[in-house]
Amino acid sequence: MDGPAETPLLELIYRTMVHNHEQAQKESRKAKLANRQLQLSIKKVVKSCQDIGTRIASMETRTEELETKVRVTTAQTVTQGQQISDIQWKLEDAENCQRRNNVRVLGIAKGL
Repeated sequence: MDGPAETPLLELIYRTMVHNHEQAQKESRKAKLANRQLQLSIKKVVKSCQDIGTRIASMETRTEELETKVRVTTAQTVTQGQQISDIQWKLEDAENCQRRNNVRVLGIAKGL
């Protein structure tokens, strides 16, 4: 059955198969290249995420330190406010005592 009509048909089928195989290889190379590029992009994203995670951890630590300093400063401010109030009261009391102790004696000459 290998007549003259079958030979061009087989040749066409063979060329089609070769062409399809070459196309499949090209597509496979493109897919492999795209896969490598995607893997590189994923590695970059992972690295960026790790860097961001490190920066966030650092910022959280710094924030905790600042919150502690704010609490200490607030407590010191309250204490200093109380101390200022106490000092003002003592100053007013001392001024009042000084006025009461400032007695004038009339009729006695200054030069004595």
